[in-house]
Amino acid sequence: MGSARPNRCSRRYTGCAQHFEWGRRSTVMDYLAPPTTSAREAYELCISRIRNAELARRAADAVDEIDAAASDFILSVQAGQTHLVPTPTSIGPGGLTKREMVAMYDDRMVDEDAPGRPIYQAIYDSADWCPMCGHRDVASVDHYLPKAHYLALVTAPANLVPACSVCNKRKKDRQAAVPDELFLHPYFEDIRRDPWLVGSVPDEMQRSIVFSVRHCPTWSTTLYNRVRFQFDELGLAELFAAQAADERSGIRDELTWLLNSGGPDAVREALRRRSGSHRAHRYNSWNAVAYDSWASSSWFRSGGFR
Repeated sequence: MGSARPNRCSRRYTGCAQHFEWGRRSTVMDYLAPPTTSAREAYELCISRIRNAELARRAADAVDEIDAAASDFILSVQAGQTHLVPTPTSIGPGGLTKREMVAMYDDRMVDEDAPGRPIYQAIYDSADWCPMCGHRDVASVDHYLPKAHYLALVTAPANLVPACSVCNKRKKDRQAAVPDELFLHPYFEDIRRDPWLVGSVPDEMQRSIVFSVRHCPTWSTTLYNRVRFQFDELGLAELFAAQAADERSGIRDELTWLLNSGGPDAVREALRRRSGSHRAHRYNSWNAVAYDSWASSSWFRSGGFR
């Protein structure tokens, strides 16, 4: 694990209509620039200090297989076919075992003094927020395809992504059986500008926003199913609803002031401006969707926020 990250600051409402409380910046299923280190470079660095001559020889003999597996993996991600990536039980002509390959990652990449630690640290530091949920701080590096099953990819940078501890645990070591169960890969799949995250305020008795996934016109059915699957698996509707409830409490005084001074229309315009500001920064953020949903609810802007 890398070092813990400091808490971010937020700017809070001061009592004037033009000042707003800015929440955490957040884009769920975000895109990240892929690592520049190749799988061969990372693996060779990780095995560079092996003292056991026999293990060092078997590890070196596996370099070409490691490199080829990583190249095939990237092609599989781009084709949306990672559920077909092979799961060998050993690696290389010397038969590196699962235990040896997992130790290659744990001992030779994650440990503070490990030769591959700079690569791990660079991946850990490549994002402030978890690209899967867009909400929590990065606290770990996750294997996109789990190391327990995909031994040739345990040290491949393209298979390592920064993540929060909650998403890492929820994702687990699950293997997708069909394309619809594949998580999006933040290095190779970019849906940031597609308006897929939507919300609604159902009725006066239910104050929580209901967040859901919209089927964008340019999406295939498979892509829609994948996004919805990841959204459900990570419990993002509940996470965003809880965050929106907290946000609503934080702006209640401001909205009351606006309602008393300018009526529901003033509340709606303020909410729309807030949504536009969030969308300009992070298009598919729960913040933008929350403010859109509130602005569209006549019940909410007429005082339902209280």
